[in-house]
Amino acid sequence: MRWQRLVTDGLILSTLYLLGRCLYALRLHRLVIWLRRRSPTVLAYHACEAGSSPFIVGRRHVLTPEAFAAQLDFLCSVYNVVDLASLEAGAAPPDRALAITIDDGLRSTLTRMLPVLRSHAVPARVYLVTGVLNNAGLIWMHELAWVLRTYAAAARDRAAPILGTAPDAPIETMLARARDRCQAAQVERLLAELRVELGYDPATVAAGAQLYLDDADLAELASAGVSFGNHTRSHYDLARMDPASCAAEIRQAAARLADVPGTVPSLAFPFGRRNEETRQLAIALGIGSLAEVGGSNVRFDRARIARVSVTRQSVGGLFAQVAVVAPAKAWLARARQRRGNQVSQRP
Repeated sequence: MRWQRLVTDGLILSTLYLLGRCLYALRLHRLVIWLRRRSPTVLAYHACEAGSSPFIVGRRHVLTPEAFAAQLDFLCSVYNVVDLASLEAGAAPPDRALAITIDDGLRSTLTRMLPVLRSHAVPARVYLVTGVLNNAGLIWMHELAWVLRTYAAAARDRAAPILGTAPDAPIETMLARARDRCQAAQVERLLAELRVELGYDPATVAAGAQLYLDDADLAELASAGVSFGNHTRSHYDLARMDPASCAAEIRQAAARLADVPGTVPSLAFPFGRRNEETRQLAIALGIGSLAEVGGSNVRFDRARIARVSVTRQSVGGLFAQVAVVAPAKAWLARARQRRGNQVSQRP
């Protein structure tokens, strides 16, 4: 049964995470990384903030500048950090190649992360949600997180029946329901109702918080060697959208990015989610590389770039996540796919 498989997988991966921490404590991490030296690693970062933020969806994906610097110290000491473009170009990567990507386009990319990237002479690619550039609005999950925290009682009472949760459910649970069970149109209607009922404007909120990058910020990042990719216009799950809406999300973002220096024809799927239909649609729209979350780069394929979503943790935890747990998850997924193919081919 599916729940039994999830429990089993969770136990396996938790055990592997602890094993990875032990290997790091025993100073065996370099050996593990060397054994996987032919498989490039690509990381996906998100937010970097000195303190808490009401817009944050899940705090585990938010690093402090100090934690980000410590992680880069470690990564630069054990990997060869390269530009993702060099991997996409098809050149033979160096052993222990690693590339860094940053999703969403939060302004902390410039204010918190760029100084650390510069100090380590590390290249990066930023995948932009174009609908919020220049603080023209809020990414829907940031808006929902903010309104649930700022207008707790009223917002929860309005949102809970639509999301199928109790009004006092944890915010992370409500956001996960919105992501996994609601169509984009349902979320848009909910947010429109909340704006009218509570009397706020998302663009005003975003501008007041200086939450996202603006054109001047993009120019500064580009001058520092940062490249940009497409993370859609609105950051909805493309795999849950109809083909026309999915194409519009990619196409509109690409049109906006055409004026941004340093832009490359690359797409990072929101939440890392994809299916073969969305993949083929993106390729048909001229997207040259596609970045996911999960998977494996044992055979690097620019149409299926596997990324590890980095969380806030110690350097030892980062090693365990990147070099032990992520490869194990990819192996489990491949093994299940092979078994499924074998079953489907039986007479």
